[in-house]
Amino acid sequence: MEIRRTLVLHFVLMLSLDGQSLDNLADNFLVFVDSNNVSVYRMEISSYTFANMSLQSISNPIAIDYDPNNGVIIWTDVGLHRIFSASLTGNNQTTIRTLSTLSVTDGLAVDAVSRLLFYTDTGNDIIAVLSFDGSVQKTIINNSLYEPRAIVADPITGTIFWTDWGNMSKIEKANYDGSNRQQLITTGLVWPNGLAADIQAGVIFWCDAGTEKIERANVDGSQRQVIYQAQQPAHFFGITLYQYYLYYTDWEQRSVMRIRTNGSEQSSVGPSVFGRLNGIRAYKNGTGIQGINGCSNGSGGCSHLCFPQPGGSKQCACPDGMTLQADGQTCKTNNPPDNFLLITELRNRIIYRMDMNTYSFATIPVRNIMNPVAIDYDPTEGLIYWTDVGLRQIFSASIYGHSQKTLLSLNSVAVPDGLAVDAISRLLFYTDTGNDIIAVLSFDGSIRKTVINSSLDEPRAIVVDQFNGYC
Repeated sequence: MEIRRTLVLHFVLMLSLDGQSLDNLADNFLVFVDSNNVSVYRMEISSYTFANMSLQSISNPIAIDYDPNNGVIIWTDVGLHRIFSASLTGNNQTTIRTLSTLSVTDGLAVDAVSRLLFYTDTGNDIIAVLSFDGSVQKTIINNSLYEPRAIVADPITGTIFWTDWGNMSKIEKANYDGSNRQQLITTGLVWPNGLAADIQAGVIFWCDAGTEKIERANVDGSQRQVIYQAQQPAHFFGITLYQYYLYYTDWEQRSVMRIRTNGSEQSSVGPSVFGRLNGIRAYKNGTGIQGINGCSNGSGGCSHLCFPQPGGSKQCACPDGMTLQADGQTCKTNNPPDNFLLITELRNRIIYRMDMNTYSFATIPVRNIMNPVAIDYDPTEGLIYWTDVGLRQIFSASIYGHSQKTLLSLNSVAVPDGLAVDAISRLLFYTDTGNDIIAVLSFDGSIRKTVINSSLDEPRAIVVDQFNGYC
């Protein structure tokens, strides 16, 4: 059974049509990003009519893909350092993952069968995989990357393809877990920005802003061929495959461009009214995921991540900070370092862990974070607890950012500036300078009691004496 007739890479975005009904939208469409106008558009392929989509939170969207199973788009925003999803009506916008302020997520690829999301990060020079809800992340490649950009995922064989436009420009592929890494194209590249793949035909396509070429090759790198050489200044960025045509974006043009896969019939489509077009994605009705792989049924029995392999088999994998156990399916959290500091950074919305022996530090990749302030640690369970005064909530997660939970949602005037863990009595104390109280909370957040509510003006820091019962 076929999984997908064509897989297209790089950037796709979503749409909510301004003032128009979405009930009768055509099944075959393009979605693309305009960074100058900070907009995402949908264009019907049959008529090339288009409409602007309305997204609530958007700054500098770049990479995008589409999940036909759920009818949602997933995109990265390098200005907000986040990965988002939304429905095809523009509603239900959700933050899947908040990344570090160093992150520049230029590429994105959806595996809708395995329910996996791959992204490239040229700020941290990594390629990582996420679960669809963003709760699980694994770094799969973190070496010999310079400027990783476009990425494609093949759910049939569990293979990713990506471009790198750094000093050693190249196109590579690897298994989902980063193994069996191979360089496919290493010469004649400058800025290979966009990538698309016809997996069933065994062909990849890419556009290069430096050479001003669109090229193709087999998925093993053989039979490389120039499809199109620009005859005027061009700066190609995104590319996508639709039947026998490649649609692409060019910073030197103000419209979407199109060319047949054999290099003929190059032209613009639709009006020339856009700014700087980046990512583009085509969707054709009937080319959604129609088959199965080793991960499509119950995540293959894996506790966290399932990577498909040829022949319908699979391999379980663990997120960063966890190790696969002997059963080959279950992940267990690694022991944290013995001596470390936990630091919240409000401006950049990050929580750090710093090793006290080496003073090296790492971002703890928690989700849904706005203004983190107070933080503490439970060494018994290896969990961190923190307050967020922007969200007015108290959270917990593992020291590696896994298993994040909302323990308590506070009222609209709450400002939880202080936090203290009593690991012996299994209690959590916090100060609230908005309500001028000190309260205690059970570790699971189910029980709460105000312990002091008088003669407090601006309560902030708090510590506990676990042995004598003082705070």
